[in-house]
Amino acid sequence: MAGRRRRLAPLAAAAALLLSGDLPSRAAVPAPRLSVSVDRPAFWTAGAPTCTDDGDPCWDFPLDVQSSPDAALRIGIDHVVVGDVFSVELVDPSGAVAGEFSPGTGLYSQELLLDDATPGEWRVHVVARSVTDRRFRMRATVQADVAAPRRRTLLAPNLQALPPHDISFLL
Repeated sequence: MAGRRRRLAPLAAAAALLLSGDLPSRAAVPAPRLSVSVDRPAFWTAGAPTCTDDGDPCWDFPLDVQSSPDAALRIGIDHVVVGDVFSVELVDPSGAVAGEFSPGTGLYSQELLLDDATPGEWRVHVVARSVTDRRFRMRATVQADVAAPRRRTLLAPNLQALPPHDISFLL
């Protein structure tokens, strides 16, 4: 009987803690420190919101851009529900808004390409304007200036598949 009480004591203590409402609060997890350069992209998933923007949840991600003057900065967002509206603002090292974009309501993904990415500490500001699911992923990379081919040649197409996919055979 005493052994049974010893096994139930931790369970009773956990139940008392749950019922009392004195659970420790989860502290906001700081945004990951991200760094990008040529051939070194960054991919990350959003955690809990770090701020609010006009009452909407938002996230701030510091982004250390290591580039040369002729390089471009490419940044993108992917979210899971068509119809959710996320807006992304890219703030350069001087504090000025360098660009902004939003996938809108009809797409899952969107990218922004900025020519002449200044090296330094950038900030990616994401706002969930009208969403039912707050999950999203981000990606960023620095692209070196691509030289034109020296001779006339065929280039591969720049294709992007847009979900939802309806793959079937017509009979």
